[in-house]
Amino acid sequence: MPAPQGPPAARHGERALLELTVIEEVRAALVSASNLYAAQRAAEARRHVRRARALYAAELRRGVRGRDDVLDREVVAAFAAIDADLRRGAPLAVLRERIGALSGQLLDAVEGLLVPASARADAGARAEVLSRTLGTLDRAYAYGLGPGSGRPERRFQLERAYGLLARSQSSARGLVSSLGPDKDPVLLALSTVRMRAFPVGILRPPGAAPPAELHGSVRRLQQALARRYRLE
Repeated sequence: MPAPQGPPAARHGERALLELTVIEEVRAALVSASNLYAAQRAAEARRHVRRARALYAAELRRGVRGRDDVLDREVVAAFAAIDADLRRGAPLAVLRERIGALSGQLLDAVEGLLVPASARADAGARAEVLSRTLGTLDRAYAYGLGPGSGRPERRFQLERAYGLLARSQSSARGLVSSLGPDKDPVLLALSTVRMRAFPVGILRPPGAAPPAELHGSVRRLQQALARRYRLE
């Protein structure tokens, strides 16, 4: 499949790209929460669920509620149920099923409601969202390893970076039919970033990739996407 050419905002408007990007951020926060809970870090997991819920409330809820009040109630109820599961120590499988339903079926419905079909089907728009997500990942990782890296807010940003990286890998896999000759280099680069930055999962060990290394990898990925889809 040929890659779309030119800035996707010119085709679909900035709002569509913003909403797609926010939905990815919400999904990334849920990834972080799920993995922290699996690592027996329920309190930290709740922080990421609260962030996901706040992003939905601030950036998406008004548009959803104005078009489909039932869907909005289902999303709000899903967040509440996930938080309750975290507080009561629900089995991991139960929590992951709830998170999967919210991240998949419900957020897919939110995306379908808010984002025009032309933008959802545009690989160039998806590539732009991936590039933006990678930029947020880069900044979160660098902040997380800044001075006082053991402080809660620094740890939170590292955990956030993990979720953003997982979502970036998922988004890149969704672009394989349009990436052409860049497919293998992009997918391999993201796998390498994960192995270097988070070799044992969300709890990053000392000695994993420094911020400068991750920044260089992210910039090369963004440049590859910009060339392939002519995003700039």
